Amino acid sequence: MVPDFLDLTKDPLKNQAKEMPILLAIYAASTLVSMAIMSLGTAAVVVGLAVVAYRSRHSSLHSKDERWPSKLLIGGWRSYAAWSVLLALACLLSLIVARWSPIDGLDPASVRWGKDLFKLWYFLWPPVLALTLWRLSPRDQGRILRIWLLVFGVISIVGIQQFWTGWPRPQGIPSLPGFFHSTLFLGHHLSVASIWIFPFFVALSALVSPERDGLAAHLGLSRRMLLFLVAAGALALFLGFSRMLWLALPAGVMALVFLKTAPSLRLRYTFFAAGILAALCVVLFQVPMIRERLIHSIGTTDRFDLWKANWELFLLRPFTGAGWHHNLDLAGQLLRRWSAGQDVFVSHAHNNLIEVLGGTGLMGLAGWLGWNIWLFRLLWQQANDESKLPGWFRELAQGTLAAFVVFHLNGLTQVNFWEGKVQHQLSWMVAWSLLAILHQRSKAGQS
Repeated sequence: MVPDFLDLTKDPLKNQAKEMPILLAIYAASTLVSMAIMSLGTAAVVVGLAVVAYRSRHSSLHSKDERWPSKLLIGGWRSYAAWSVLLALACLLSLIVARWSPIDGLDPASVRWGKDLFKLWYFLWPPVLALTLWRLSPRDQGRILRIWLLVFGVISIVGIQQFWTGWPRPQGIPSLPGFFHSTLFLGHHLSVASIWIFPFFVALSALVSPERDGLAAHLGLSRRMLLFLVAAGALALFLGFSRMLWLALPAGVMALVFLKTAPSLRLRYTFFAAGILAALCVVLFQVPMIRERLIHSIGTTDRFDLWKANWELFLLRPFTGAGWHHNLDLAGQLLRRWSAGQDVFVSHAHNNLIEVLGGTGLMGLAGWLGWNIWLFRLLWQQANDESKLPGWFRELAQGTLAAFVVFHLNGLTQVNFWEGKVQHQLSWMVAWSLLAILHQRSKAGQS
């Protein structure tokens, strides 16, 4: 028997939310476009949920027993909430200290509470998406993922031609005049490097799926179509000309090989894959435009200076940092002081870890590390759970975990965790992990 709090057969929302699969598909597609489109996709889902809530309120079928109970917030959900709250509180505390006790010798941070705290809403978004997905049938869930991947493939084609034409938004490659970064509609090649990896590795996981009831079958996509998606996505990622991504992608592929292989053969197959990838890298390094990009020193000195400035802010405020997001301006003040009037490059820290330390200190670091370690452990557990999760959920977790490895390797030279466009994609993937927890609980209740 399914526990009462997981029984959806009497749920009036299930019959009244026929538009939600469409709205969620729109949102999934929007996470691959631009920030403005992502906002519109979010608004569509929120409006849809408001309409559903209004209908259920006036439904004669509605009863107290049919509402979502707090019992669902168990296990991984409770851990997600705890780490998210801890990280959010660290961000808030850093702003309070920055506002009321500015760093001596530096212009005080201009704290604007509404603007500065706005991004915290992203922590609320994955549970909302997960609960909405849970209301849908497995068939609708598969359709939503399929649309997400198909849009990924179509836009990847746009990115491939962009390397030669610059359309729709040219961003020149300094080491390759006349050619352009593949930025798609996301505005910057580093955003592509941190967003495109998620659908890419999910498609790759489905392509090499060994199970008949696995992710490929759930998506309803042929091997030929999946091969096209993987090839187009890989080429779009490569033409983004992100050096760190080039170095990180092989690590993600090896992680996926490791996850896909039986435990007794994991090391052997992973080392074999590493050998093939190493040989491929040696061959690619012989291509002049690739070699020139890798050895080009542009941006290296700027990054070292930003790391040094943010580290100095951390030393000045080790527990709370200089203020969430305000370390950018304060680091700029330090850089200008050190440069003796020369022009300096002012930006975020270009490293997730140093950005967290400079902005939120050790308290923020504890929350940030805890949040990411929680997600890593959750994905690892789901990627290997053969007792309570169907094959397609395991393979989705395997692809997500491989992308998550690349995501944090990319974060060694950029701040991708706090970027709004990236947060939408990250929220989308975390939502499926939270959804898998509900499936695990449902399976446990049936056994």
